[in-house]
Amino acid sequence: MIVLLDTGVLIRLCNEQDPDFLGIGKAIEALVKGGHTLCIGLQNACEFWCVATRPKSSRDGLGWSLANVESRLSSIEKFATLLHDTSGVYQAWRDLVRVHGVSGKNVYDTRLVACMICHDVKHIFTLNPNDFKRFKEITVLTLQDLIGSPTMPERT
Repeated sequence: MIVLLDTGVLIRLCNEQDPDFLGIGKAIEALVKGGHTLCIGLQNACEFWCVATRPKSSRDGLGWSLANVESRLSSIEKFATLLHDTSGVYQAWRDLVRVHGVSGKNVYDTRLVACMICHDVKHIFTLNPNDFKRFKEITVLTLQDLIGSPTMPERT
């Protein structure tokens, strides 16, 4: 199966100080060993860059240098295929936000789902399953699904 990695997963995979770092690493390893294809979208890369370069004094900012973020994103690109935006992503996103009545910050997650639909990706690995529960077009995978860890509180 092809699995899109949500941005929160990417952030925690690259942040050794995060309590979920080891669990995320084990889950990614299990997916790779299982022969699954991992991918990210442009939206993920942008969100990753934003959070990683945001000052620590800001909400959820990591305060990493540009060189550090560049290096970590390059590392992600070695094992996760980048799904390019296509002309269909915009229309799929427009259809999804209209059909599901999406508003506010949830439009960003909806854009990920639109990208998944256009690239025929059916699974997303996320720490925030509630962000995607409205979308019957995809299947959500959590840490518990992948490595059997206890249910973790939803992350933002």
